[in-house]
Amino acid sequence: MVEEIYRDIIEGSQDAYVCFEVKNSNEMLDKIKIIDMNKSYKKLSEQYEINILDLLPWECRSIIDSGKTFDKSSLSKKYSYEHYIGKNELFINIDLYNGENDRFYLKFRILRTLNIGEVRVSDIIRTAPFFAWIKDKDGKYVDVNNKFIVSTKLTYKHIIGKGDYDIWPKDTAHKFIQEDKEVIEKEKKCDFESQVILAENKVQYLQTVKWPIIGENGEIKGTIGLGLDINEKVQLRDDIKKNEQFFQEISNNIDDAIVIRNKEKCIYISNSFEKIFGFNPERLYEDITLWHDEWENIELIDGSADYNNLEITSNIARVRNGKFDKWIQSRFVPVLGGSGQIVEKIGIISDITARKKLEEKLESLRMDFFANVSHEIRTPVTLILSCIQLLSTRINMLESEDQQYFCRYTNIMKQNSYRLLKLVNNLIDTTKIDSGNFTYNPQNHDIISFVENICMSVAQFVNMNNMNIIFDTDTEEKIISFDLDNMERIILNLLSNAIKYNKANGNIEVNISCKENIKISIKDNGIGIPKSKQNRVFERFGQVKNKMKTEHEGSGIGLFLVKSLVELNGGKISLKSELSKGSEFVISLPDRMENDEVAATKTNFTQAKIDRMNIEFSDIYV
Repeated sequence: MVEEIYRDIIEGSQDAYVCFEVKNSNEMLDKIKIIDMNKSYKKLSEQYEINILDLLPWECRSIIDSGKTFDKSSLSKKYSYEHYIGKNELFINIDLYNGENDRFYLKFRILRTLNIGEVRVSDIIRTAPFFAWIKDKDGKYVDVNNKFIVSTKLTYKHIIGKGDYDIWPKDTAHKFIQEDKEVIEKEKKCDFESQVILAENKVQYLQTVKWPIIGENGEIKGTIGLGLDINEKVQLRDDIKKNEQFFQEISNNIDDAIVIRNKEKCIYISNSFEKIFGFNPERLYEDITLWHDEWENIELIDGSADYNNLEITSNIARVRNGKFDKWIQSRFVPVLGGSGQIVEKIGIISDITARKKLEEKLESLRMDFFANVSHEIRTPVTLILSCIQLLSTRINMLESEDQQYFCRYTNIMKQNSYRLLKLVNNLIDTTKIDSGNFTYNPQNHDIISFVENICMSVAQFVNMNNMNIIFDTDTEEKIISFDLDNMERIILNLLSNAIKYNKANGNIEVNISCKENIKISIKDNGIGIPKSKQNRVFERFGQVKNKMKTEHEGSGIGLFLVKSLVELNGGKISLKSELSKGSEFVISLPDRMENDEVAATKTNFTQAKIDRMNIEFSDIYV
C-alpha cells in the first residue's frame, strides 16, 4: 500500500524523476540503463530532447565521455546542484541520489528558460588559452570556457546561472556590469581593459572585447566576451612609463639638449634646447630642416651629419647668426627597425663654446711656448754651426794627426747640431701650420727635373750607405704649381726615411707618373711597417718602434709635417708597406698651374739646398 502511494506521488509530481544504472565492464564504462521514470521526465525529455548525460554534473560527464571507469563512491549520498543545458537554454535544479547496486535516482525541475538561441562556447574556444564567456541579458553566466574556470578556481556549476557579484569582488563586478550595459545600449562591439582579482588575490589584467547577442527580431538576448591576458603588456607599459618619467627628470635637469628625430622631423626636444640656442623649437616638430633658417652660417668642423649613417655619429659644428656664435657637439645613436633600416635617432646636443674657447686659448699658449722655445734653441744651435764652420776653415793648418782627430769630432758636432736644428725647425713649422701662419709660395715649375735634381744630389750619400737610388719617369717635363722649398723638404724627408729603414745593398726607387694627377713614388725594399702601425705613421709623434733599427731615432714629427706640407700643396700622401719587404710612399699632386703667367725656371742646387739635405739626413749615421 505504501509503495503504491509513493508511486502515485512520483507519477503525479511536476518534478521529473528517473532511476538509472551505470554499468562498468572489465573496469571500463559500458552503458547507462534507465530503470524507471515518471511522466514529467518523459514529457520534458521528449520536449527538450534531454538525456541522462545532459543532467549529470560536469565532472561526471567528463569521466563518462572519456570512457574511463565510473566510481560512484566519489559522489555523496545526495548531490544537489543547479545545472545549465546550453543546447536547450535551460536552468535546472537537480537532486542526484546515490543508491545501491549501481543505481542512481535523479530528480529535477526547470527553473527558467534563457531563450538565448544556440549561442554557446565552441569546443575550440573551450580549451583556448584566453577567457571566454556568454551571459544572458540579465547578466547571468550561460557558459564559460576552461580558462575561466581554472582562473577563478570555481566549478562550472558554481559559475553557470550566477551573476558577476556572485563571482567577482564588488568593484570588479560593478565594472563588468557597467561594461555590459554599455555594450547593450550601444548594440555594438566594445573594447575594455580590466583589472581582475582572481583566487589567492592574484591580479590579472585583461584586454576584453564584448559584443551583444542579437536575436532574429533585433532584440538583445545577452552578451559574449573574450578576455586576453595582458599582464606582460601592462608591466611593460608601467616600466615604459617609469622610464619616461625617469628620462623626463634627467632631460629637465641637465644642460645638454636631448633630441629624438626621424628623417623629416623631431619627435622629442628637451627644455635645454631653447636655453642653448635661444629660440623655441616648436617648428622642428613639423620640419627639421627649419633648423637651418635660424642660422646665417653653419660650419661642420668634424664628423658627419649624414642621417643614413648606421653607426653612432658624433660631429662638431660652429653655428652663427646675429645673436650667437656657438660651438656645438652632437652625438646621435640610430634606432633600427626589423629590416635594419633607421627608424629614428636619439641624440645629445652640447654647447661646447666655453670649452672650445679654453682649448683655443690653451692651443695659443702651447704654440707660443713652442715657438719661443724653438727660437731660443735655434739661435744658439745656429751659432754653434757657424763656429764649427769657422773651425773647419782652420783645420788644414793643423798637423796631419790632429787634423784627423779634429775632423772626426767636428763632424759629430756638426751632424748632431743639424739633428737638433731639424727638430727645432719641425717644431716651429708644425706650430706655424697649426696656427695657419705657415708660408706657402707656389710657383710654376718642372716637377720632373726638380725631383730628379734632388735624387742626383743625394746619390753620393746613398752610395756611402751601400745602397742604390733609381730615378724613373714616364714624362720628360711637367710644369705644375708647387712650393719649391716645401716640396724639397718633402722629398728629402721621404728619402731620409728610405735610407734609414732600408736593408744593406738595398734599392731606393723614385718614380714619377703623369696621368690625371702627378704621382711621385718613393719605394724601398727595407724592413717595412706592420699593418697594425701603418695608420699611425702620419700622426704627430707617431713613431713606429723597430728593434732592428734602434740606431735610427727620430722625433716622430717628420711624416706628420710631410703630410701637412703635401696637403698645403693641394695633394695627398699614402703608404703601402709589407713587413720585411719594404715601404712605398706615394704623393699625389694636382695637375694645375698658377694663373699668373710666370716662366718656369730651373733651379740650381745651391749651398742652401746642401744644408737642407744635411739637416734632413742628420739622423742617419754613415
